[in-house]
Amino acid sequence: MIEQNQKCDVAIVGAGVAGVCAAVTASRNGLKTLLIEKHDFPGGVAVAGMNRFICGLYNNYIPKKGIMGNVLNKGLCQEICEGLKKNSPKTEVVKVGKVYVFPFSTKDIVDVLWSLIDNEKNIIKCFRTHVVGAVKESEVVSELIVEHRNIKREIVPRAVIDCSGNSIISRMLSMAYQSVAVDQLQLTGYSVKVKGLVNVDDMLRVKVPYWAAKLVSKGGVPQHLKYTTFSPGENNSEGYMRINMPYSSEQDMINVARENMQKLYSFLLENLSEFKEACIEEMGREICEREGVRICGEYILTKEDVLNAKKFSNPAVKGAWPIEMWQPNQGPQYQYVKDNDYYEIPFECLKSASLLNLFAAGRCISVSHEALGSTRVMGTCMALGEAAGHMAVKYMYKNSNE
Repeated sequence: MIEQNQKCDVAIVGAGVAGVCAAVTASRNGLKTLLIEKHDFPGGVAVAGMNRFICGLYNNYIPKKGIMGNVLNKGLCQEICEGLKKNSPKTEVVKVGKVYVFPFSTKDIVDVLWSLIDNEKNIIKCFRTHVVGAVKESEVVSELIVEHRNIKREIVPRAVIDCSGNSIISRMLSMAYQSVAVDQLQLTGYSVKVKGLVNVDDMLRVKVPYWAAKLVSKGGVPQHLKYTTFSPGENNSEGYMRINMPYSSEQDMINVARENMQKLYSFLLENLSEFKEACIEEMGREICEREGVRICGEYILTKEDVLNAKKFSNPAVKGAWPIEMWQPNQGPQYQYVKDNDYYEIPFECLKSASLLNLFAAGRCISVSHEALGSTRVMGTCMALGEAAGHMAVKYMYKNSNE
């Protein structure tokens, strides 16, 4: 457990892929770094929500040459992908429709992230720890209050990077932030891993949604079940199903999701020959939220910036993933970046407009509701974490007498 009034150069809230990349970058540049995470594992929603692919790594219009052949952002993105490839040498980049994605297993991504964290002597790990309060003085975050096993401690950071996915620091401090009405939030996802499948091929990507829509047409299940997706697993007898459902603050979403998933699984068992010997091997630990609260930064990236492949004089990260919107009652809608091009995210999107020492990465950055549909994916979030780490380093050196 950390000490009372623990001092650090930078506190990072959230150990998803963005938070880990931010922490590793800060540590490698000599900063004493606290990495705060509510779970007992790194990877955040990518792990707890059983994500299957790293999206947003590649320029989708350049033919791939190996796992890093057309990567947009090197650095830690490259390091993580090479670690995944080392753990599972048969892994290859997959083209799905117009885009390239990098498949991974939950075990591999957790192993690679732990390896990155454990190799950094300047990182203090604070897992199973929640941020429950924050204090500001003048224009800086001066203190964070964290809780671990019902024991509260105060942290005194010189800089803070919010990688929580929900801008919890801005909200705790009643600072301006961006959000949309609950009924406009993108659909959430819930995944399970299925084993014992037979004769698996790419047609299951089509068959599973088709039969899910059949189940919806019979009644008794929610309409959003027709937006179910299926992805092949690590071998030809495994696969991942994801149902998509509206966000609700009133329902026990995890139990509702599991109940609906069980109904769908039972229906597929009866109607799809590939499922006749299948069983659910693993259920997601939590709902995968595609959208949360975002900081108000010095610049807000817009839908037009993304689609027009806008470039900036101060770019932090490149992106090329389409604007992927999972709208209630519409399902997935895609708008693609201008052909043979990419857009840039400026550093100003990672910097709070109100607090001098507050930065953000991952889903928290300063973007519009539509632009978030592109920037929220794992490949972009890893690069954003690394960029935010560099911003904290620059801030520290600029404001330090040491």
